[in-house]
Amino acid sequence: MPPIRAIVFDFDGTLVDASDAIVASMKAVLSDHAVPVPEERAIRASIGRPLLEMFHAADPQADAERVQRYAREYRSFFFEHALHLTRPMPGVPEVIRTLAERCRLGIATTRKADGAIHILRSIGMLELFGIVIGLDEVSRPKPDPEPVLLALRHLHVSAAEAVMVGDTPDDMMAGLLAGAVPVGVTTGAHDAERLDAAGARHVIASLHELEALVVP
Repeated sequence: MPPIRAIVFDFDGTLVDASDAIVASMKAVLSDHAVPVPEERAIRASIGRPLLEMFHAADPQADAERVQRYAREYRSFFFEHALHLTRPMPGVPEVIRTLAERCRLGIATTRKADGAIHILRSIGMLELFGIVIGLDEVSRPKPDPEPVLLALRHLHVSAAEAVMVGDTPDDMMAGLLAGAVPVGVTTGAHDAERLDAAGARHVIASLHELEALVVP
């Protein structure tokens, strides 16, 4: 591992477990529109993809305007119910506070930034991150490297001195294409084999193991 000055994190499945809130929000919107609701395991497996893609997969016959409507209703439901259905991953607040003393930290997520900020503020972690890059701030989401590179520009750190940490193959590909070290964490829906195949340099079981990788 080269000397590391910055860490860019994915959000859902990496820092927080918002899966119950996401599933509840998806089910509420699709049910309201009498659209067949996918199995819960299928919704959970799609977490980390852009929201519009998730709704298009759930209702392939919906046109772009209808999918946008689903997304607006989802966000309204999510903001109302997310906080009591979302929790930090085990040990994450303590690990992030330790890492924030040694590195610059940022987030690159496929949810809109305001949703991530809403959750981070509620769990007292917002001030630990120098930047939160959401789907609404890029033209090409992960697996494109744009969100990772934009976060690093805000942190004033080159990709060669950075790690991208996430729980999905898209996170690994985005980090690799950005020139950062991709580190996979198996706290989401994907196992070590999937993360390895997507380009992970290291795969860890929890963020507790990250400190040993990046701190000399």
